[in-house]
Amino acid sequence: MLDQLKAIQLLEVRVPTTDERWLHLARYTQPDKVQQVLLAQLGLQLSPQQPPTIGPREQFRSHAGGEDLRE
Repeated sequence: MLDQLKAIQLLEVRVPTTDERWLHLARYTQPDKVQQVLLAQLGLQLSPQQPPTIGPREQFRSHAGGEDLRE
């Protein structure tokens, strides 16, 4: 069961804009049918995908494991 659920991943993308702000998108993979059944049986549901946000770089500091590919 855990092997099925751990396949649901979160991806965070930060893209610099031309006006020195950053576009931030946090997305998780959509659960497949098996994962949907497991989530339902456990009484869990994923929160809705958040809309993209734009702001200063400091607003989107990397979490552990994140990396800035520009540097």
